Amino acid sequence: MIGVGREAWTQQKGDDWHGLGANPLLRVPSAIVPLPASPDVNFLINHNHPATTEIKISRLESFVFDPLLL
Repeated sequence: MIGVGREAWTQQKGDDWHGLGANPLLRVPSAIVPLPASPDVNFLINHNHPATTEIKISRLESFVFDPLLL
């Protein structure tokens, strides 16, 4: 989990990934479920990568949002 105060660092890493264009996807931890072993992750899509058109959703899973997090 990225701690408070690391926002600029994570933004720079994301900008670097996007600008380099080497990979169409970037796996990032969930901000809603910020647990290291959590299966909840997000994938960012680099819309400038040529393989973006090949990205397909393989399955959908339900997510129950915990109202205690509001």
